[in-house]
Amino acid sequence: MALAGRSIRGGSPGADRLRADADVDAVHRQHRVLAAAQPEHFAAAGRSDGSTVGHSAAGDAAAMNDYREHVRAAIQATVFHSPTTYSWFGKRSQHFPPSVRRALTPETARDYLLFALQSQLYNDFYCPGFAQSTGQRDVGHPASGRTPFVEALGAANSGSGYWTAGWKVREDAGREILVHRRGISLRVRPEECLTAPNGAFEPGMMVSLRFPKEFLALSPGFYMALGDEELVHEEAQTVVRWYWNLTAPGAVRFLRKATLMLNRAHLPYKLKVLNDPAQFTRRDAVVLYIRKADYSAVSQVLAEIYPEVAADLKPGIPVFTKLLAPGVGLAEDPGPGESFGLHRCRLLAEAMINAYEQGKKSVAERLEEVEVGFAKEGISLDAPFLNPGSRDEYSFPLRLPRQTQESWDLSQQELDGAAFLKTAAEIGNRLSQEAVWYQGRCNWLGVEPEGYLLASGLTRMVCKALGPELYQGTSGVALFLAALYSATGDTTARDTALGAIRQALSNIDAVPPPVRFGLYTGWSGIAFSAARVGVLLREEELLGAALHLLQRLARESQDEREFDLLSGVAGAVAAFVVLHDILHEASLLDFAARLGDELLNAADKSQTGYSWRSPSFPEQPNLTGFSHGAAGIGYALLELFHATGTQSYRHAAEQAFSYEHHWFDEETGNWPDLRSERGRDRHPRAPLSFSTAWCHGAPGIALARLRAYQLLKDDRYKAEARTALQTTHQTVETSLRAKIGTYSLCHGLAGNADILLQGFQMLGEAQGNQAILARQVACAGIERYVQPGHEWPCGPGGETPSLMIGLAGIGYFYLRLYDPTLPSLLMLQRESF
Repeated sequence: MALAGRSIRGGSPGADRLRADADVDAVHRQHRVLAAAQPEHFAAAGRSDGSTVGHSAAGDAAAMNDYREHVRAAIQATVFHSPTTYSWFGKRSQHFPPSVRRALTPETARDYLLFALQSQLYNDFYCPGFAQSTGQRDVGHPASGRTPFVEALGAANSGSGYWTAGWKVREDAGREILVHRRGISLRVRPEECLTAPNGAFEPGMMVSLRFPKEFLALSPGFYMALGDEELVHEEAQTVVRWYWNLTAPGAVRFLRKATLMLNRAHLPYKLKVLNDPAQFTRRDAVVLYIRKADYSAVSQVLAEIYPEVAADLKPGIPVFTKLLAPGVGLAEDPGPGESFGLHRCRLLAEAMINAYEQGKKSVAERLEEVEVGFAKEGISLDAPFLNPGSRDEYSFPLRLPRQTQESWDLSQQELDGAAFLKTAAEIGNRLSQEAVWYQGRCNWLGVEPEGYLLASGLTRMVCKALGPELYQGTSGVALFLAALYSATGDTTARDTALGAIRQALSNIDAVPPPVRFGLYTGWSGIAFSAARVGVLLREEELLGAALHLLQRLARESQDEREFDLLSGVAGAVAAFVVLHDILHEASLLDFAARLGDELLNAADKSQTGYSWRSPSFPEQPNLTGFSHGAAGIGYALLELFHATGTQSYRHAAEQAFSYEHHWFDEETGNWPDLRSERGRDRHPRAPLSFSTAWCHGAPGIALARLRAYQLLKDDRYKAEARTALQTTHQTVETSLRAKIGTYSLCHGLAGNADILLQGFQMLGEAQGNQAILARQVACAGIERYVQPGHEWPCGPGGETPSLMIGLAGIGYFYLRLYDPTLPSLLMLQRESF
């Protein structure tokens, strides 16, 4: 029996509300949550001494600061361009044509901006538990109907439903009865009503209704379980929400235990669970609604259940909720029919817009405006999970076994090199076990954006066999496994490395022609991997295969190709210079020089320096940064100068750095990510977007300046390197303390930490605190993710085997910490190979 398919009227909208209303489908279409494709785990509070988990009524200072750090990150990710448009992590919101903009009144325009930003914050901030780029969301829609997973949830639900009195008959339409109570009207079948023995229904008659144990469509995207006692919404009775960041199998186990034990205790509740296992990347996958008056009794029940599902819990909770235990959060309901997440995101969006309208530009000013906006509503950023006037009296009487708690501490916990090697070996063992073999070659299934690497914007994540390239293909996995064999002598890792690189070499034609020159996307990177694996495994045939591939690449012609390091000519220059030394083939350096001359001829030369236009970003100013911009091209030209002594390459490299210096922003200590900028002749005072990763922003630029200082001994580059490293250090420290961020090499904690380690290696003791922080990143990763049931946060879509956004790269990071002489793969230095 179900009421979800009937006509339901009354109530107010909300993406996670409990009450039904007339526009439930329309509202959920507007506020549909596109689940985060990449679960960025931030670990929860816990103490290694086995003490009770959960914050005291006075609150925990570090946790309070976390709320502000999250808000600060959202503020930094948002740039307003006009009264109707903004950018989120550099991606612009919908842009109206002039005719539409002219038709909007100022009030309508503001309402639209508020709604758009509120939705953005809900989808890309509140649900994933941190500020994430839109591109990390999967555009797929959740399943519906009685899928096998929904059937499993229904079978686990031990409830039987309940009778509820107080419904007044308004109309008897024969097959359906229209009844009304507390602003809600329902059409129900006569057999679902309890009335007088004669069975007659008269207008004004009071009846009781039978509610089922479950609803399948009350909240689209969710399965809703109802308790055997009615959960009544009254103004005098606050409802409390428990958020459980469970895996899909864990949700079934939790629902089975919770419905059984709460019903036995005669405690009213509603429990909603995502109805599609593919959507279990958001941190409110399971939400339990209870009365505040029942909190103590319910928490005792849940404390018994927690140890049974602890292995199924992923660390991290929705933004603005209170951390009760690893993977468990809490918030007070803002009112019947209103979503907690949307309510808090509306307040945040309103405050951010107010700051924009008042001309406040600094992060500190905008954060202050958010504090003021929340305070006007009676809410403090010290405890944003509380309603106005409420006190934090929520604790969770839970004593966890030591292995389920996080003992890592920034200032105290240290692990030795053996632990780092063990972690790398465990990752390598997993990769070897999961490899799929055929005729001496092996591959893996991985997750990557649909389309090729250069595609931008919101993309669907797809699961597919890895390609051959270095970035997210088998040649990158082979590099890690070969290095692991070199460190451990593990013959399984050796065999798998050989299978992986042979697979890459057999599949080179899968690389699209426009990116074949690229170091990370193309043939030059595959050749580098083959040569490096050949050296580490002492397989001469791989050195020959690498040379053959390079010779074929030298014969390639492509009119419309990139110039950058990731996927273009600069990447080939860097690879050919290194491979000239490894393979002892003079023609490789000659070809690198030809490519270097091509870069010089293609440069846009101006008073600010040299830069290069990208076919992938034709409307943007020429890019800064290491992967796609001037820093990476300048680095490649420096390597060519180092190998040839030709001064024109040095001059061009320094001109590339001069171009980036023109864009440097002193307030942020960073260089802008110009991919989101429209119009090559942008207004100089227009707001800019910033990234802090190897691919874009300070970390990658730090590498280029470190190499420039090392080769040229110019103190300007040392100063810029230190600035970039300091910005990277601050970002890593913030992410680590807020427990957010991936561990990928390209745009995660492992990559940024590896760059801090590189800074220490190249600048010495003055950067010692950065080397310490790199080790702390590694310690935190071991504490948080080297546990049964926990996944490493990789790139979009969760765990994937690849080098730059996956497990192989994480493993290589741990190998580098174990053996700092292992060359970095984020910047190739010819003398290191």
